[in-house]
Amino acid sequence: MLTEHLLHFGVISFSDISHTFSVTGRLPADIFKKPLEAMEAAWQDKDLAKFSVNSLIGLCNLDETDSYSLTSSANPHDAPPGSLMTQYAVNDTPWYDFVKSYTQKTCSSLKPIYDLCLASEARNVGVAIYVLKHFNCPLLELKLTA
Repeated sequence: MLTEHLLHFGVISFSDISHTFSVTGRLPADIFKKPLEAMEAAWQDKDLAKFSVNSLIGLCNLDETDSYSLTSSANPHDAPPGSLMTQYAVNDTPWYDFVKSYTQKTCSSLKPIYDLCLASEARNVGVAIYVLKHFNCPLLELKLTA
């Protein structure tokens, strides 16, 4: 996207481009629109809505995640190896919760979505900087939030 902008304004030419990518599949441009709108609508606070979307994008960068399993039993010896145990009472009868963490590794990743989001943001910042410089506006401070 930034390349297209730089070509359009003559900052670079096609001879400056040494590598390209060809898309092998296409999805509708608005494929994420409804899920993201639902996430944002769930929050009354606009900042929390933005934070929830940014958190989702950040989660796409994870290559491994932890999953947790909870087992409850009246017998403390039912604990799976390596689990954490919590004891509590139900009608004066002791019960035990066993929580075990499992690291999940998959052969798939959401990292391309994460990279696309960051690339779109980088392109927008690049365009803004170019426009400011083109109109001789001083760039006093550039602050990006995570």
